[in-house]
Amino acid sequence: MFESIKEHLRDVLGIEDEHPDELDGSDPAVHARLISPTHLVLASNKMRTGEMWAQTIFVEGYPENTDERMLDSIYSTSGANVDVSIYVNNHDTNSAIDGVESAIDDVKAAVVQKEDKGESSARRSKRRLKRHEYIYDQLISGKDEMVSIGLYITVRAESKDRVGDATDDIIDTLRKRRLTVKKPAYEQQDGLVTTSPLARDILRYRKRMTGGAAGALFPFRSKSVIEPEGVLWGFHAMNNSPLVVDRYARSGYNLLVAGDIGAGKSFDSKLNLLRRLSKDRDTVLIVIDPMGEFHSLTETFDGKTIPINGSRSLNPMEIKETPEHIIRKIDDRDHNPFRQSRIAALDFFDMYFAMKGNDESGLDATRRAVLELAVEIAYALKGITADPRTHSNESPTVTDVLDILSAMGLYPLPFVIAAETGIEFEGDELEQLGIPDIVDYVQSTSIADQIGNGTIETVESADSSVSADGGSDSVEEIDGIGSTYRDRLCEEDLSTVGDLATTTPETVADAAGAPKSVAADWIREADESVGAATADGGELDFEAAGIDSGPEQMKPEMPDIDAERFGITDKDINQYKQHASALRMAMQSFRPGRTYDHLAQETDVDIAESDEKVIYLDLEESETDEETSLMMKLMFRMIHQRAKQSSKRVIFAVDEAHMLIKDSESLEWLERATRHSRHHDLSIQLMTQSLEDMLGHEDAKVIADNTQIQVLHRIDKGITDEQQKYLEINDSEKDFVESATMGESELGYSTALLCVENVGKFPMRVEALEEEIPLIDPDDEEDEGA
Repeated sequence: MFESIKEHLRDVLGIEDEHPDELDGSDPAVHARLISPTHLVLASNKMRTGEMWAQTIFVEGYPENTDERMLDSIYSTSGANVDVSIYVNNHDTNSAIDGVESAIDDVKAAVVQKEDKGESSARRSKRRLKRHEYIYDQLISGKDEMVSIGLYITVRAESKDRVGDATDDIIDTLRKRRLTVKKPAYEQQDGLVTTSPLARDILRYRKRMTGGAAGALFPFRSKSVIEPEGVLWGFHAMNNSPLVVDRYARSGYNLLVAGDIGAGKSFDSKLNLLRRLSKDRDTVLIVIDPMGEFHSLTETFDGKTIPINGSRSLNPMEIKETPEHIIRKIDDRDHNPFRQSRIAALDFFDMYFAMKGNDESGLDATRRAVLELAVEIAYALKGITADPRTHSNESPTVTDVLDILSAMGLYPLPFVIAAETGIEFEGDELEQLGIPDIVDYVQSTSIADQIGNGTIETVESADSSVSADGGSDSVEEIDGIGSTYRDRLCEEDLSTVGDLATTTPETVADAAGAPKSVAADWIREADESVGAATADGGELDFEAAGIDSGPEQMKPEMPDIDAERFGITDKDINQYKQHASALRMAMQSFRPGRTYDHLAQETDVDIAESDEKVIYLDLEESETDEETSLMMKLMFRMIHQRAKQSSKRVIFAVDEAHMLIKDSESLEWLERATRHSRHHDLSIQLMTQSLEDMLGHEDAKVIADNTQIQVLHRIDKGITDEQQKYLEINDSEKDFVESATMGESELGYSTALLCVENVGKFPMRVEALEEEIPLIDPDDEEDEGA
């Protein structure tokens, strides 16, 4: 079976076998080589078989009450191979009944004698009597039968000392379970034959017991699982049978992998993903990896690496064209892409303001309503509505929202009417209110222009006088204008802040070779600098500010609107104006050259339409936790969009998941995504060092509830009673996890407990083919313990 699995993996990975003839199962010589060692060296209680040492032991005595799966703990003995052979033969029923009757008479006599003498051992004899009577009743009624059983164990290891130590460990383990174990002297060769596939009991060390008691010796939990569309996860640690599991065969597709550092979870996860991606050409892997463990797998599949830092632009308001299979669900409120995009944008702003933690500029319910209005108008001005056909239009950006907030601060009334009357932004209502003209005016003119034509009234200030050179500072004073942009602007006679403040965005953009939106932001900041230099009485002194002449462009013509007809008061108007201005000021971090300017531009990261098989989201270069949280929120949304819009299956693997779970926003997304992942063929795989992080928090526990496969590697701290109950594992399985073989061992494999929903739990040995190791860890082919 192992050879057939190896052959299958080589076919999947495109690996040619150097010795194909050796896999010919029809050749009897192959069978002989597989079963027989090349040579034997006998000793009194050990023997050398080829390159390995072996020792055979047998069980001579059993406890009165046998525990279910009482031999489970020896099958995964560290550092040794363990073969268990159990020989069972029927025993004549009548003879068995006669034997039990005789035993009952003997025990009864012993009980009477001991009670007459007042011996305390009489109680023990009474228990034996009850046991014998129970067996007798079972045999007479035909509910059980007597069998003859021989139990033999052969231990193999690379050295004489190691095989001796491993055998002693097994003997100690069995003695704790009240089994009597013996080492046959000078019969090791017979023992080797007895435990071989020849099925010949040469040693003949037999004991009689009931069939029910004998059943407890068999590893009923050692059944295998082979699913048609699955990949090899490992081999059963007890019987070496393959464990072939399909993550997409469950009610959900999510996985939880837990284990200590060095336990093998990263290496084994990469191995499993390698096999999945090699088998299924239509599966895409997106991985988040704070520690850099998955670089090699990305390189193997020639994938794309995306750094999660300020070097890449992400638009939190981006909306993608909706595929047909999503359009058919458009009546479903939860699947409406336009609604989801608006909610996602507002969630992003919620997170931004929560991180600022400033009560004065925070996002309370009132300001959130104003911001939501600005977001809705931003989509509407781009012609984007609930109609999926409009989703191919250019998406708005945070810069557009800032411009709308500025316009709202200048001319609040039309915006107040739009909000208070609840108009639908799909017709000509915005044009009737003059909102497009107002926003266009803000985007195409500077603050100095608006001051000059009376749009903005300057605030009187006792110390607002300005020096003659107040507007002559170099353009390098503006954030985002470096030496290259400065030289280009100077060539066009735009060398001072005053020059910049009186120029249109189109002129600045052409001169500097910068985007128009960036040029508009530079002009706006220049205006703010010039606006601070006003003369007495609030009138702007253009000559003192270094401006040659006043602005020529006039403010837009406003429609004649009767506010009272809509029940709108001056107080309402002023509140909108104040909140819009406060929001605009609080969001200055999105201006060019500021901390989050890369989140106010069009997206230059393409996950939704990428053809790469592996997309690696690199957190190693992230500068701040706040920036990482904002970027990750947007990445999560892009991953979700990719899963929804793609016809391919998507695996989203998160290494060191406990780091993301500590972030409330990431936790919320993961909780929601794991519940709905199946609807979009999305498989979320979480890898963590700590079960406590996953099971100690109620929201995180919801995520664990929605994982259909769990892989539990070595956990040195142990599994608590509460965790054991939650995972629904028995004591034997708990012991297996707590003593599992670490990935950093020199054995070339690690062990873990594989838990598959509605199938079972399997002690698993994970071992890579030699050809697979360089595909996972090309820099260290010997290290399988990542």
